[in-house]
Amino acid sequence: MSDVSKIFRYIFYAAFVFFIFRLVESVHIYGLIPGKDASDPAVGVASSFSIYRDFVTLITGLLTLIIGAIGAGAYFSYQKINKIVEDTTKNINVEAAKIDGQRKTLEMFLKIEEGRNISDQDGGYSAAIAVYNDAESQYKNHEILYILRGEAYYYRNTTGDISNAICDFKRAIELKSNSARAWFGLGRAEYRSIQNKQKCINDEARSIKGMLPSDLVIFRKCVLSDDKVSILKAMESVERAISFQCAEAPARLELGNMQRSIGDDYGALKQYKLAYKSNEKHAACGFTYALHWLIVNRDCFDKAEEEGVVNILKTSSGYDVFNSKAAYALLWYYYGKIGKDEESDAAWQRTDQMVIDELFTSRYAEGSSCSLSME
Repeated sequence: MSDVSKIFRYIFYAAFVFFIFRLVESVHIYGLIPGKDASDPAVGVASSFSIYRDFVTLITGLLTLIIGAIGAGAYFSYQKINKIVEDTTKNINVEAAKIDGQRKTLEMFLKIEEGRNISDQDGGYSAAIAVYNDAESQYKNHEILYILRGEAYYYRNTTGDISNAICDFKRAIELKSNSARAWFGLGRAEYRSIQNKQKCINDEARSIKGMLPSDLVIFRKCVLSDDKVSILKAMESVERAISFQCAEAPARLELGNMQRSIGDDYGALKQYKLAYKSNEKHAACGFTYALHWLIVNRDCFDKAEEEGVVNILKTSSGYDVFNSKAAYALLWYYYGKIGKDEESDAAWQRTDQMVIDELFTSRYAEGSSCSLSME
């Protein structure tokens, strides 16, 4: 009960008692109480008109008080009911807004899932991007839409796509600054932008007649020097992703690749090791760490057993088909280098020459700051 209604009740009670008291007093004065002597001087003084006037006044006051009490009660009841109706309406509107929001979110995820399914198909990135473009007008405040479209641009990787991917990842970060996936995507896209530029420059340099291989090496170093700041910026984005609980294994692998591209082989080895430690059952992490350890420590292969590199290769060889072949190829090379012919022959039997050629000539020969020799 509100304070106003309490005060009104007290006033009503006081007025009611007052009028009852006055009524009893009038009855007493005018000799209306049974057994009172009519010859009393007080009764004789009053006229019949005075009796009628006072009686009507008292009755009218009581009726007015009762009617007022009924009206006030009706008013307060109306206020209470009106507040209940307003609160109920507000709650209904809030629930309706929640339901509408959930419906829109569901529609958005259906659109996203449609785009994801399309992008999983061969050559489906263009169709996926079209789906995301269509959904943008309705769901432009959802960072996941920009993340997925940025990833589609990143994997399609045609002219202008990487720039679009960078814009989408930055927009996703504006909407959700602690999005690990958006920061990781931004770092990868920034790094690929540099790679694409370097590839174009290298292709153009190769086409120049009369450029010697030594000139090309010097030219590459100049380009790398100019792009080092940009690569460090891309690395910062990936580090931010890790700080926001990004999946550490792929992020560390990406950081290792970036550090390797600027000639920091030991920094790359550290990142590859962290990637492997974060998920020791990740075949690519184990193989990449072991391979890069052998590249960096090519002059001290005898420590590979002690560092556990050989065991990592043997373990990672059982996780998937590609890395099992690659791991056995690397074991064949390693055992051959340290003179363990029997182990080398055993590893040779588990792989084939095509994979070995692809792994050690194609994959690491071109543009690598350091590569394994097959001699």
